[in-house]
Amino acid sequence: MDLQEAVEQAISQTSGHPFGPSRREWSGGGCINEAWRLDDGARRFFVKVNRAERADMFAAEAAALEELAAAGALRVPRPLVHGRHGGGAFLVLEHLDLTSRASEAGHRRLGEGLAALHRHTAEAHGW
Repeated sequence: MDLQEAVEQAISQTSGHPFGPSRREWSGGGCINEAWRLDDGARRFFVKVNRAERADMFAAEAAALEELAAAGALRVPRPLVHGRHGGGAFLVLEHLDLTSRASEAGHRRLGEGLAALHRHTAEAHGW
């Protein structure tokens, strides 16, 4: 089984619904990770992949996204599953359709969301 098949199997197991994408698109990436979009016609996911030794980085990113989502201040992608297979590691996120719709109102909402996020506190800083 290759990494993509392992990711699809992890999505199926975690979501409780079989997942076999009809489309896999390379989604660019930065200087650290490779990124894909997986789509089965009903569900779309954003997948980040890297070497197996980067699995802890993906676990930390999933935890950070959960924390940001819990603040309720900004819409962030929800992590579905992360893991490793063979020589690779992966993080599967819900796919958010991020298109360029820059507007004054959008910039204002983003600023307000960032301000609300910074007002969110916990017992301690960091993990």
